[in-house]
Amino acid sequence: MLILALVLIPIFLAFLGLFWGFYFSLIGFIRLLFFFQIFFLILALSYFFFFIINLEIITYSFFDWLPFLVNFSIKFGFLFDFLTWLMLFIILLISFAVQVYSIGYLKEDPFLLRFLSYLNFFTFFMLFLVISNNLLQAFLGWEGVGLVSFLLINFWHMRVFAFKSALKAVFLNKFGDLAFLIFLILILKKLGSLEYLVWLPLCFFWQEADFLVFFCSDFDFLAFFLILAAIVKSAQFGLHLWLPDAMEGPTPVSALLHAATMVTAGVFLLLRCSALLEVSKIALLFLFYFGLFTMLLGGLLALGALDFKKVVAYSTCSQLGLMFFSCGLSQYNEVIFHLINHAFFKALLFLSVGLIIHNLKESQDLFNSTNESFSLDTIISLMILGSTAIVGLPLASGFFFKRYYFF
Repeated sequence: MLILALVLIPIFLAFLGLFWGFYFSLIGFIRLLFFFQIFFLILALSYFFFFIINLEIITYSFFDWLPFLVNFSIKFGFLFDFLTWLMLFIILLISFAVQVYSIGYLKEDPFLLRFLSYLNFFTFFMLFLVISNNLLQAFLGWEGVGLVSFLLINFWHMRVFAFKSALKAVFLNKFGDLAFLIFLILILKKLGSLEYLVWLPLCFFWQEADFLVFFCSDFDFLAFFLILAAIVKSAQFGLHLWLPDAMEGPTPVSALLHAATMVTAGVFLLLRCSALLEVSKIALLFLFYFGLFTMLLGGLLALGALDFKKVVAYSTCSQLGLMFFSCGLSQYNEVIFHLINHAFFKALLFLSVGLIIHNLKESQDLFNSTNESFSLDTIISLMILGSTAIVGLPLASGFFFKRYYFF
């Protein structure tokens, strides 16, 4: 049961810092935070290597969420498979790096302790989303991530535009939340279960029946709501407007929420429910063209942006469009590979940009990037390293993903 500490300790640290943080010195809380974060990483790596050696899927089931429902059974539990362990590794490592970065970046902010607590809340909900063994739990994690993103984007709440950006993010994400909720209800109505290991294998044995609408099959109708939820959370074309404005939050927020973890939740949902996409007649074709269009549009918008962080944000839209495009080709292994690469090189780019902005006295204008008081050599080297990966030059991580399409 030690594995459950991966989920419980972040929420413990979040409440500890938020409600009892004034009993600790800032240095003491940071030391406690470092200890548990390193413990997380060691524990996650040990279990990940254990899974690779044994290839054993671990499941936990505890109690029935809704015992008053006669015809349905929804168990509270966790699922640890290959996809779960990869996402755990990404979330924990990026979260640790961002929290270390935040201590230096916001060292003069009087509300640093609250900011670190919010980051741990976000880590908890993201972990809860990826280890859930059913759609209802995943929905709760999905909602929790959206709630904490509002708190983090609006961290500097005295800025009017930060508050408006946080509201825009929440408002647009509610379309995806509603689509996810409808998808959840339809799956429960059709199969009587929300557990992945129950309803996903049955996708290949469903009988065609127009139980909801007459103009398309069940698979297409269900896949529509699944894809809509993923499109909103991953900031794809049409509903991508919240992502650039969300850059109003502190730079560590941009690195954690809008590059490495939160926006990949939509891609994670597609990967987890890929069996449904495979049996749909039009879902893969739609993902192919929609992802291709978003990929091109995101790149063009990045070329026209005049803000440091917005350039990287539009680049995120483009890279996520590439993942949707790959899902449309049923290249799920390649999507997972690029998901890992993207998390690290995009976090690197955001944090590097944050250093430039911090040394330019919070100026984010691309044409106001000169300051003789510090050297850009190290930062530029890091940005070139991240840009090499995102472009896909030979020997970079992005090259090994993109070679599937060009060679």
